[in-house]
Amino acid sequence: ALARAPPAPETKSGTGGAKRTIRARDSPTSVSIEPDWRQLELIYFYQTSCPHCLASKGTVEELKRRGVRVSFVQLDSNRNPPLHSPSTPYTQTLDDQFNVQVTPTWAFRRRAKTETLTGSMTIAEIKAEISPLFSQD
Repeated sequence: ALARAPPAPETKSGTGGAKRTIRARDSPTSVSIEPDWRQLELIYFYQTSCPHCLASKGTVEELKRRGVRVSFVQLDSNRNPPLHSPSTPYTQTLDDQFNVQVTPTWAFRRRAKTETLTGSMTIAEIKAEISPLFSQD
């Protein structure tokens, strides 16, 4: 059976061009090891008007339950109440550092490394994509 492609992530209002969406591999060839989630920090960029951000709320809550330190950054804080509390408004300083073009954007950090993912993600997809953060320890 043909799999239907997932919907595209929400594009930030007033910006051009979208970042490449990183998705997990369909059929991993190796057994992945459970990461130590407590070693991760996530900066989660979202908009309350984004259906993919709403759909990802459960995934974000599961990451918090697993020990990931999550910081929420809201791109539409001047127009809508936060989806997650506490949330920080998206500022020019954050834009200079992360240049978020689509929501949700997931910036995972461990030590000096960062892996940035975009779009709706499952725990399994995140786990597959953040493996470089745990390589060469």
